[in-house]
Amino acid sequence: MNMKLDYLKYNHQAWNKLSEKGNRWTVPVSEQEILEAKKGVLRLLLTPSRFVPESWYPPKGSRVLALASGGGQQVPMLAAAGYDVVSFDNSERQLDADFKTANSFGLHVTCIKGDMNDLSCFDKNSFDAVFNPCSTGFVPDVANVYHQVGQVLKPGGLFMTGFANPVIYLFDIFLAEKGEFRLKYSQPYSDLDSLDEVELKHFMDANEPLVFGHSLAAHFKGQIDAGLGLVDMFEDYWGEQNPLDKYFPGFIATVSRKLDKDSVLSL
Repeated sequence: MNMKLDYLKYNHQAWNKLSEKGNRWTVPVSEQEILEAKKGVLRLLLTPSRFVPESWYPPKGSRVLALASGGGQQVPMLAAAGYDVVSFDNSERQLDADFKTANSFGLHVTCIKGDMNDLSCFDKNSFDAVFNPCSTGFVPDVANVYHQVGQVLKPGGLFMTGFANPVIYLFDIFLAEKGEFRLKYSQPYSDLDSLDEVELKHFMDANEPLVFGHSLAAHFKGQIDAGLGLVDMFEDYWGEQNPLDKYFPGFIATVSRKLDKDSVLSL
């Protein structure tokens, strides 16, 4: 990895700027969505367009860590639905959107700025659930994030996460935008290692956050090694007239449960 560029600092600044510009994931939810959440109708997103199934949610009143989920969307709705929510995000502007949106509807949320690579500020076994929309693509070591999640979840706790299908990172980026798909990059993918200087400059000049494409093994084996047992999953599409939608779903969402030590099988 090109360590001359501090990806964490850069992504922090990039998301702050995206929040200022009104990026899709930075626009707070409406009053109607909050009212529906209070009635038990939750329309939360782990991936771009498909809502999380009702069966995935923990019991009302559960303590939920919204991990890298800032922006005034998922967090206020979780609070409105009766959860005790802690929002943990690397962008203070995204956290501010959570706090202000929740406060405007008379809801309480706790907001903490931090890096998803390090959840040591929380006690072990302190959350009933962790809700993590597509954000592990902004860190190079997804297995460590899953390890951190496994530490803070209570035994039996739920981990809901969304991530990109690694195939989307293999094509020539500029041709793919035109609907032409040509294999160019290898897996695992990294903006810092896979792109040449001209390509990297193009995206940084546009204030695009740096992304990392993790293999399916990194995602699933990473959760297994963290003591998280897969319960359910679904696939999803971009849903914004993206050319890739014609060929395959670009996103995956999973829900896992932290296993008791006695429940973990050894081969």
